[in-house]
Amino acid sequence: ILKYSKFPMNSILRTAPLLIILAGLLFGYLGMRCGINSSCPVAALLSDFAFSLFKPLWIFSLFSLPIGVALLFAKQKVFKTWLHFAFWWLPLSVIVIYILSSGGRGMMPLYSYSQGGVAIVMGSLFTIISLGVIGWKQFGSKK
Repeated sequence: ILKYSKFPMNSILRTAPLLIILAGLLFGYLGMRCGINSSCPVAALLSDFAFSLFKPLWIFSLFSLPIGVALLFAKQKVFKTWLHFAFWWLPLSVIVIYILSSGGRGMMPLYSYSQGGVAIVMGSLFTIISLGVIGWKQFGSKK
C-alpha cells in the first residue's frame, strides 16, 4: 500500500503516471519506426513486434496523456482512488487488446479486430472513466 506522508514523495508519485505515459509514447513510436526501417540496427528483432506491440502501446499512451496531466493537479485522495482504478484497468486492457487482436494471433477469431482499433477503444474508455473518477472525487465528493 502506498503511503503519502511527505511532500517530495507525493510530488514524485504524482508525476509518475505522466512519465510512464510519455515513456510509452516514446517507446511505441521508436519501436514502430525502428521495426519498419531496415537501416535501424535492431530492425530484425523489432520487425515482428512493430505493429503488434508498439502500435497499441503508442495509441493507448496517446489517449492516456490527458490523464497524466490532470493527475498533476489532483488532490491526494483523488490520486489514490485513480491509482486503484488504473491497477485493474491496465491489465484488463492488455488482455482485451490481445484477445481481440486480428491476424491469426488472437484467441477469438470470430471477433477479430485490429489491435490499433481495440487500443483506441480501450484508451478512450480509460480516459473517459479516469476523467470521470477524477472529476467526481475532486469536485463532487466533499468527504
